[in-house]
Amino acid sequence: MFIDAPSGYPDVAKQFMVDLGIDNQRFYNYFDQNLYSSMGLTEGYFFDAETFGSDHLAVGDIGEDKVLEQAPLSAKAKADLLRLLKDDRHYLPDMPASEQNQYLQNMDYHAYLRDRAGMDEAVLNVMQSHARGVWAVNIDAFPANEAWSSGYPGFGDLELGFESYDRGGDKEEPSIFHFPDGNASVARILVRKMIPTVASGNTMEDIVRSQFDYSRLDDPSSGVRIRLNSTVVRVQHVDNNLSNPLKISYVRGGKTEIVESKQVIMACYNSIIPHLCPEMPGAQKAALANCVRAPLVYTNVLIRNWRSFANLGIHRANCPASYHHGVVLDFPVSMGGYQFSSSPDEPIVLHLTRIPGAPGLSALEQFNAGKRELLATSFETFERNTRDQLQRLLGPGGFDAARDIAGITVNRWPHGYAYGYDPETDRIAFDPDSWPEEKQVWRHASRPFGNISIAATDSASNAMTESAIVEAHRAVNDLN
Repeated sequence: MFIDAPSGYPDVAKQFMVDLGIDNQRFYNYFDQNLYSSMGLTEGYFFDAETFGSDHLAVGDIGEDKVLEQAPLSAKAKADLLRLLKDDRHYLPDMPASEQNQYLQNMDYHAYLRDRAGMDEAVLNVMQSHARGVWAVNIDAFPANEAWSSGYPGFGDLELGFESYDRGGDKEEPSIFHFPDGNASVARILVRKMIPTVASGNTMEDIVRSQFDYSRLDDPSSGVRIRLNSTVVRVQHVDNNLSNPLKISYVRGGKTEIVESKQVIMACYNSIIPHLCPEMPGAQKAALANCVRAPLVYTNVLIRNWRSFANLGIHRANCPASYHHGVVLDFPVSMGGYQFSSSPDEPIVLHLTRIPGAPGLSALEQFNAGKRELLATSFETFERNTRDQLQRLLGPGGFDAARDIAGITVNRWPHGYAYGYDPETDRIAFDPDSWPEEKQVWRHASRPFGNISIAATDSASNAMTESAIVEAHRAVNDLN
């Protein structure tokens, strides 16, 4: 979605962006950071009737008493929530500092809030989805020490003796490095650079409205060819000799075809590689099988206007117990001849996020439950839930789902965010750099096998754009 914090990219990833002609400083001009605030719009918090007793939209910072006045919470729940969000204390005063990190590592954030902070059950419901957007799990499967590192409330001035993601320090770069179509433009620029005949233009601006000629992707006269709708089912060294070229079998149009290559880079979902290359050593296949992925859904909804948001005073809503846990007006970026919707009377795209997964299970079990759910969910189910949620959220602002929704696109990834998994401890590598080398299955998994090299974010246990770039660079060098 974003080019996230690009100043912190590894040098390889920074240079890759430069080579593509992407100048992140230009986004400071293209992204209107003041549009929504200039209209007096803020965030909202939607309490649904099924979980909290009645539908209610709290507008503003729910850490403020007045914002919670009408919320369907008991007096104790309101007091607990305000105490939590004030975040002026931690709940380990009886524990030596030397033991705190290990203790929190073995406790999930839900249990910490319940057992150490004494939070009301309703507050736990409010916080349940807090880790979904970034980590793809509910808080009952997210380690409490990772919650501390991520800047979650309830830890006050607690120090655990290691660097945190988001506790204090200087403000991070703003989340403004965004093309109108998200990071799809990065991929489109890359394809155009490799196959110049596929589209006109040569800048980060003109890619936005550039029309791609898909017939050029697989042009025999091109030095680079991209073949769509071709699913690889087998990769094998000729005569099983690791110094030989490889035969790649793939299915296209219901038929199996075979090509031969001197070398292969496999940048797919890593855990399927043992099925494509069964000749691999058992230890490497086991490591690859433990490169797991979490499910993810981005639902885009085109609405005819966003007056309902303006009437309610919000530009985004957190919906902790709803079908989608987040609803956001599209990001206000105008570039390359694309003009963002700057008036509530104009059409706009809403971005909704859903992370499926059953609370009460381990992180891996939540991932797997979410995958099963996604694969069994019809578009009609997504549509019905999307319409119902938006009507309940925005209806008080004048929204009519039947009238105002012009289109719905559901982008679903049963295999989304990439993580390493340790079956011995049943832990997910949310912070891969902190894991001991012998437990970094993603590193063992990505070792070259003959003339096969392995890439993708799975090889980093980090589903970020910069990780994909770094692992691609490493995989190419592995074959040299």
